[in-house]
Amino acid sequence: MIELTEKGKEPVIYRAGDSFVMKPGYVGVWKTIETVRKIFVTVT
Repeated sequence: MIELTEKGKEPVIYRAGDSFVMKPGYVGVWKTIETVRKIFVTVT
C-alpha cells in the first residue's frame, strides 16, 4: 500500500491491484505504507 500526495492536493491511497499514471512534471510525496511491487513503463 502506498500513499501519493501530489503538491496542493489531498493524499490518495493505492492498494494491491490498483494502478496509476504519474505524468511528467509530477511534484509530490510517495509514502510506502506496506511493501509494494512496482512495474515501470515509459513511453516516448
